[in-house]
Amino acid sequence: MSQPFPNLTDCNKGPGSYQSNRNIVLSTLRNRSSLGSYYSNATAGLSPNTVYGMFLCIGNISKTSCSNCVHSSTSGIAKYCYSHDSSFMFSDECMVRYSDVSFFSLVEDAPTSSSYSQNDSLSHPQFFNKTLPGKIDKLVLRASSSLSSPVPYFVEDQEHVTQLEGSYDLKAMAQCSPDLDPSNCTVCLGLVVEKFSECCSQSRWARIHFPKCLLRYNISALQPNLTSLGVTKGDDISGRTFIAIMIAMSQASQMLIDCNQFDNVTGTSSYLSNRDTVLSTLRNRSSIGSYSNATAGLSPNTIYGMFLCRGDLNRTSCSNCVNATTLEIYKSCFYHKSALVFSNECIVRYSNISFFTLVEDIPNTARFSPRSSFDSPQFFNRTLLEKLDELILRAPLSLSLPVPYFVEDQEHVTQLEGSYDLHAMVQCSPDLDPRNCTVCLRLAVKRLSECCSHAKFARIFFTKCLITFEISNLQPNVTSLGVTKGNEIFGRTLIAIMTALVLPLVVL
Repeated sequence: MSQPFPNLTDCNKGPGSYQSNRNIVLSTLRNRSSLGSYYSNATAGLSPNTVYGMFLCIGNISKTSCSNCVHSSTSGIAKYCYSHDSSFMFSDECMVRYSDVSFFSLVEDAPTSSSYSQNDSLSHPQFFNKTLPGKIDKLVLRASSSLSSPVPYFVEDQEHVTQLEGSYDLKAMAQCSPDLDPSNCTVCLGLVVEKFSECCSQSRWARIHFPKCLLRYNISALQPNLTSLGVTKGDDISGRTFIAIMIAMSQASQMLIDCNQFDNVTGTSSYLSNRDTVLSTLRNRSSIGSYSNATAGLSPNTIYGMFLCRGDLNRTSCSNCVNATTLEIYKSCFYHKSALVFSNECIVRYSNISFFTLVEDIPNTARFSPRSSFDSPQFFNRTLLEKLDELILRAPLSLSLPVPYFVEDQEHVTQLEGSYDLHAMVQCSPDLDPRNCTVCLRLAVKRLSECCSHAKFARIFFTKCLITFEISNLQPNVTSLGVTKGNEIFGRTLIAIMTALVLPLVVL
C-alpha cells in the first residue's frame, strides 16, 4: 500500500520485576523472524514473572522485510516501554507485543489502530462501497479456510471494478493470527469489518489493525462517471476537458474530433515524433485488420494509440478511413497531447495516458434520424431492444472470430403496428475482456434508450464499442397507429450529438 502507517505503541504502566524474561521473549521473537516466519509466539519465566510474546507480519511482504520490522519494533518496545509489564506496537508491516497475561488463542477488540484517507470528494454513497463490502466479505470467508497456506490465514485479491458510478482498481487483503482457530478468525475479522463500516467505507484506502487480525484495501486508477455522480468540473478529476470539432464532409466521412486542450506540446518535443510514429504504425496496420494498437517512446513522452474499424467494412474501406482520420488529426490537433476521432466507419485515438483494456463512457457520439411520426412507444423498440440484447450476449463469445467481438443480424419484423426490416450490429474493441465488452455495450444501449430508440436508424459510438441499427421497408399499419401521413417518416434528416465534458450538443 502506498500510504505511511505510523508506529503506534501501547504500554501498560504497571512496573514489574521480570525484565530478564521480557528480554528473552523479545530476543526469541527477533531470532525466529530471521528464520523466515511471518508469525511466532514465545513464553519465558515462571509465575508471577511469566512473559508472553508474539509477532505477526503482513502476509504480502518479503521475509527480510518481516525480520527488519520485528527487529525495529522490539527495539522500539525496549526503548519506550522498558519497565512496563505489557506492550503492544502496531507498525506498517508487523505487530509485536508482550504481556504478563497470556493472550494466545484469544480474540481481542482493543487496542486497535486505524489509518485511512479522508472521505473522497466523490461522496456518492454507492461509489466505492457497492463492490467493496462484497469483496471484503469474500476475503473474510476465504481467510478462515486458509490456515494451511504458506502464510496462514492470509488472503488478498485485486480486480478492476466497473459500475454505473465509474471504474477503479480495487486491491484488498485480510489476515488473522495463526493462534486463532478458524471460527475466531472469522469473529475477529467481523469486528474489523464493523470498525471499517464506522470509519472509512468511503475512503480510497484504509488499514485497520486489531491485536489478532487486520484488513487493508486500496483503490487506484479511479475513473468516475461524472454525469452519474453529479460532478460538474470533470477536469478536477481526470484533466480531460475536450474541444469538439465537427468536420462537415460527405455523409460517409463525417468526423467528430476531440483534442485535449490542456498541456499542449512544443514543436521541438520528442512527444511529437512519438505521436507521428504511432499514427504511422496505425495507418500501416489498417490494411491488414480491423483493429490495432501501438505504443512509442519512453515516459514521460510515451504515446498510446489505437484504431477500430466497423466490422462490416472491407479492408480497403477500413484503411481509407484510418488514413483520412489520422490526416485530420494532424490538421486539427497537431500540438495536443491527446486526440480522439469518431467517424462513420472508424475510431482513431492517441494519448499520453494508456487507455488499453479500459471501459470509458465519455466521450461518445450518437447519430440518428429524427423520431418517427409513428411515435407509438412499441412500434420499433419492442423488437429492437430484444435484438440488441441477443447481439450483446453473442458479442463477448466472438473474440476468436475473424473480426473479434463483432456480430450483426437482419430480420423481417411483423407486429400489430406494422412490419419492417431490422438490421443491427454491435462491436467491441478487442483489447477489452469479454466482461468489459458487455459492460461497454450496455452503456451504449442506455445511451440509445435516452436518445433514439424510436429512430429509423442510429449509430452509437463509445470509445471502446459501438451499436448501429437501421429500419427499412417500413409498412405501418396506419389504422392501428392512428397516423394519416405515413410518408413523413421516410425523411433522413441527420442529427449528431457529441457527449463530452464541456460540449454536450453539436448539431450537424
